[in-house]
Amino acid sequence: MRTRLISAAVLVPVVVVPFVIGDIWLPLGIAALSAFVAYEVAQLLRRAGLPAATWLAVTWTPLAVFFIGTSVEPSFELRHIGVAPGV
Repeated sequence: MRTRLISAAVLVPVVVVPFVIGDIWLPLGIAALSAFVAYEVAQLLRRAGLPAATWLAVTWTPLAVFFIGTSVEPSFELRHIGVAPGV
């Protein structure tokens, strides 16, 4: 329990600050979180006995999230419908 509280104390500000600051920091923060998530998913796949290219997931996932996040305008239009599956 103590480890979870320490993790929360460290990670909550890391997650909340990009949302508060906004602008370019929001896609950067989400991209950084997606790298962490991609790493965790790759490790879970490996433990399940499935092949997983960890370096590929950790490299390309945040890049895709960042470029998709910076390309979407605040006024969501029909031409951005391809963004939802990407995210």
